[in-house]
Amino acid sequence: MGERAAREVELTLLGDCSLAVDGHPIESVPANFFRIVAYLALAGGRHGSVTRRRIHTIIWGERGEAKAAANLRQALVRIRNLQTQHGFELIETGPVTLHLKRQDSIRCDLLELQHIIDEQKESPPGALCDLYRGDLLAGLEGASEELEDWTAGHRHYFHMVFSEKLANAVSSESYSRADRSRCAARLLSIDPYHEDACQFLMRDAAEHHHLDQLHLLYTNLRTLLATELGIAPSAETQLLYHQLMNQNIRASSSRR
Repeated sequence: MGERAAREVELTLLGDCSLAVDGHPIESVPANFFRIVAYLALAGGRHGSVTRRRIHTIIWGERGEAKAAANLRQALVRIRNLQTQHGFELIETGPVTLHLKRQDSIRCDLLELQHIIDEQKESPPGALCDLYRGDLLAGLEGASEELEDWTAGHRHYFHMVFSEKLANAVSSESYSRADRSRCAARLLSIDPYHEDACQFLMRDAAEHHHLDQLHLLYTNLRTLLATELGIAPSAETQLLYHQLMNQNIRASSSRR
């Protein structure tokens, strides 16, 4: 008999954390499985390797060395059981280090985004929007202060990089209008103050004669800036809004 085919694993660490094997969502995944994978991916260098001591220190260090080490051992038992039960191995455990075992059959959004950033690769706009679903390890609470600080720093970094890539896609004429519009909408969803994204979507709405959408985009931006920052949209955005509205109103009148 031949070897059993590798299980197809999909791991989400950006946004709400989740694990699926062969397309089936896995319930009750230990939170520390997600935390350890993320830490190995980002702090483990090219080989994804980190000492056990560093792992238990950053996750449980506030509880003391002995307790932290014991907590890690317990967590690794649960992780080994999870991996064995579902027929895959992502976290390899050694006597001194933990290692991230990267395989083609295991897809992880964080590793894919990291690869795009490290290799400075261009990614199709649609794929980029699908890849970044939210903040790193979103919704996982109760970790140590050190791990929370580490996570917050990476959340800010990935948010900044993703926003920059979306902004570049919006301004690039090498992409289709539909792709640029999708990137603008995604950018505005994570950075509602981004006036360039709002301007693009306003033009798109005007081109399709969606005056209600054009008006909503502008008034939402104006209200947000006034409420949160005490300022008005830029003169450029205000002028664009009135020009687009007037052009569409005149065009509508001439068709009657």
